[in-house]
This record gives sequence, structure tokens and C-alpha cells, in this order.
Amino acid sequence: MKSGKYKQSLNQAIKILSDLGISTDPFINFNIKPIDFYNSINDDNYTKELINFVVNKTNNKNYEIFFKTHAKNYLDHLFKSYSIIELSMEKEEEKEEERKRNRFKSSDSKLEFSGNPLGYLVKEGENDLQKAIKLIEEANILYKEKKYIQCREILLRAYNYNAFNVDLLYNLFLINYIIGDFVLANDFLNKLLLIENIKELEYFRF
Repeated sequence: MKSGKYKQSLNQAIKILSDLGISTDPFINFNIKPIDFYNSINDDNYTKELINFVVNKTNNKNYEIFFKTHAKNYLDHLFKSYSIIELSMEKEEEKEEERKRNRFKSSDSKLEFSGNPLGYLVKEGENDLQKAIKLIEEANILYKEKKYIQCREILLRAYNYNAFNVDLLYNLFLINYIIGDFVLANDFLNKLLLIENIKELEYFRF
């Protein structure tokens, strides 16, 4: 799987939590939007208020250490783990599509086509893979420009064309996490974990 592209950065981020003995992502745990924290990292008052909020809620010094010392580095690793995707159908899916195309082109396919015309029209009339790839290219540009809301919109459109790509599901998890939409992030995380077991991602589950 192409997920190896982002695992190294993800592992570096998760190691910070693991070394501190923190068992779940602090931003999700305290409903703190990662991008808000990251954008306000130089605001001492914001940082002090946040640390006071967290420590008063938990009496856990590990969280204080995390937000004072490691939170920016943690998010740096996470944000860098965004995966540039090369969308591709699984080989078996490609074989099935080719088989359908050949049957459709053959003279005896009209009966089958008339039984399910919509399915064939959709498959024959649109190149879903190419559309998804173009959308991913656009999403990558938006992500690099830190236009996260627009990036999410493009990724969701790509998801309509390919809902089972590991990297795309990871990106949809991450972009929603960055924005702070943890419910949607969790939804895509669960979809991702059904396809590939990435143990580090358990830190981000509700």
C-alpha cells in the first residue's frame, strides 16, 4: 500500500505522545482545534490559558509538558504526513471494468445492457479515475497553500470517485482533524482502519 509515504511522519508524531505516556490525542481529548492552536503558537496568553484549562481538567502534568514543549512539533509531524496520492484502481477492479467494457462492445451484450443501462452508462460515460486524479492534484496545491477548507471540499469530491483508496481516506481523516471537525475525522478514520490496520491511528479514535 502507498500508506508508507505518510507513516514515518505519523510515527514521529505519535512517539511524542507515547514517550509522555499519553494514550489519546490531546487535541481531540480536549476538543481543541489543531489549526487554531498552531496559528496561535506565538500567543503566550493563549498558550497559558490553554495549559491552565488542560491541567485544571486533568491534574496531569504530562499534558502541560506536551502543550508547553511538544505540541507544535507534534502537529508539524502530523501536517507533514499529508500524503500525495497516485490514485489507482485495484487490479481486480481493473479486470472487472475491462471485462464489462468488452462485453458492452460485443454484439451479444445488448440484452445485458438493456437490463442495467444506468450502470453501464455511468461506467462507460465517465472516466472516474482520471477525474479523481485531477481533483487530488488540485487538493495537493490547496493543502500546500494551507487552504484547508477548500482542500477538504476537493478531497470529498475525489472520494465520490474512489472511496477505497487508503491514502485518500487518510487525507480526509487528517484534513478534518486539522480543521477540528473531529466527528468527520473519526468517520474517515474508521473507514480507513477497515481497509488497513495502522495501529498509530488508534490515538485519534473517540
